[in-house]
Amino acid sequence: WRDFQLEVSPAVMIPRQETELLIDFAWGRFSNLKNGKWVDLGTGSGALAVALNRCFFEWEGYVVDINEEAMLIAKKNLSSLAINSLYSFHLGRWWAPLKPWWGKIDLAIANPPYIPSSIMKNLDQIVYLNEPHIALAGGSDGLESIKEIIAGAYTALAKGGCLMLEHHHDQSKDVLELMHKAGLVDINYEYDLEGIKRFAIGCKPPLEY
Repeated sequence: WRDFQLEVSPAVMIPRQETELLIDFAWGRFSNLKNGKWVDLGTGSGALAVALNRCFFEWEGYVVDINEEAMLIAKKNLSSLAINSLYSFHLGRWWAPLKPWWGKIDLAIANPPYIPSSIMKNLDQIVYLNEPHIALAGGSDGLESIKEIIAGAYTALAKGGCLMLEHHHDQSKDVLELMHKAGLVDINYEYDLEGIKRFAIGCKPPLEY
């Protein structure tokens, strides 16, 4: 994945190539910011956290997951692949374990579960039978976790900080609208490797009025 090899287990999803694009979007926006704080929400294998650590090597990182088994895998991958130790692990649901840093986070990245319940069983059987459902199932509309993440973003982000997340192939309009209603600005979508709107970006206003 990217330029490194990760350890995985049945507790975590195998990272997809398209998810690498989140790191490219983050680098494109924040490469000039020398010091900051990044967050990987729902880290799973730790793939995004490793990449963030390598790109933003002077930043502080916060690695979050609700699953203890997944966190063990992430810790193994960070310990062997991260280039510095400016990161910490936080067990809990999305923003909740990061409360001491709310209002200070410059960049939050997430690849949350977003598959609607109605199509879970229609997934490729290799995926359905082998990938952890906690990392796939997004509730009745697929947006359960995404709604929670976006709802907490304004409070958790620093002024000018951004949330970047991956979503299902047909959720772009709904996700961008959720970001707008949450008070985020500079809202935009990005395409995946097949030209589908797969990513959403929204930022906290740099100034409060």
